[in-house]
Amino acid sequence: MSYRDFSDEEMVETIIEQFKEDGRIRMDFVQVDCSKGKPIISGRVASDEELQTIDEIMNDVLDIHIYENTVWVDDTLAFEEGNELEEGTHVDDEDEGLEREESFEDEVDQGDDEE
Repeated sequence: MSYRDFSDEEMVETIIEQFKEDGRIRMDFVQVDCSKGKPIISGRVASDEELQTIDEIMNDVLDIHIYENTVWVDDTLAFEEGNELEEGTHVDDEDEGLEREESFEDEVDQGDDEE
């Protein structure tokens, strides 16, 4: 596919869509811009694998060989991602317990009104 006729906006949309469709790149800290037909990818990723995936998608999937990639690997993202997963599970469990506890208290309160 030739992207020569794409506007900068269409180029950005196409690249972002492909990154998201692939699913191996966490897009939270990655930005895609385009200036005069040249894509510019910047930001940070959690691993070398994600960084390599960007180049793989650009070259092999989209067949775009002229682009600027200033993305860098930020090891703290991998650490934060791991903590979010652990905390997310823990927080959800706590929230469910609170909901159950509140609903039990509501039932007890309703029962007291009936007497």
